[in-house]
This record gives sequence, C-alpha cells and structure tokens, in this order.
Amino acid sequence: MLVKLTELPFQPMGSQPAFRPDDLERFVAAPRIAVLSYTRRDGSPAQVPIWYRYRDGRFYMLTSATSPKAKALARDPRACLTVQDDIAPSSSTVTSRWQRRPSRAASTAGWR
Repeated sequence: MLVKLTELPFQPMGSQPAFRPDDLERFVAAPRIAVLSYTRRDGSPAQVPIWYRYRDGRFYMLTSATSPKAKALARDPRACLTVQDDIAPSSSTVTSRWQRRPSRAASTAGWR
C-alpha cells in the first residue's frame, strides 16, 4: 500500500522547524541529492549519495542491479533516504522499505 509522503509521521530534527505538508512535497520534488542508507551483508551500515526523482508520491532512483546497494536492498529492503539541502531546514528523512519496480530501463528500482 502506497502511503503519501505527507501522511508519514515527520518530526523536526533538533532545532529545525517542522515542514508543512505542501512545503515537504515541494522540498523533495526539487532537484537535490539524497543519501541512501542500507545494511551491508555483515550487518554494518552503509550510506551512498544518490540522485533521485520524486513523482506521484514515490522516490525513483536508478542503479545497476549488480551494484552493492541494489544487492543489499534485495537482501534486506529496510532503508533510509535523507534528502539534503544546504539551506535550513536542511533535510528530510524518509524511512521505508525498498521495492524493485520494473520499468523501461531494466536497472531501474523504485522506493515507496
């Protein structure tokens, strides 16, 4: 079941102000770099910068099916995506499960 981003329980981080729902949608829809966090095979955390596209309530990221992140997420779909900006409020974090989605590009995977 797809849950809208604005329906997730967001909390402000530290002294940062909370996003209003419309501001949150605009923030993640803008071209930004995100940090994708996942768990390696040995249980240690891994983080990688990744470009994404946010459309229709979903985050789309492109990676090779043989990349370390794709292999790790196929093994354990728990992940965290932090969308960053250098202007306060500086980030929004989404914790969810990764889901591979077939698309026109064979190596495309999606997040919802």
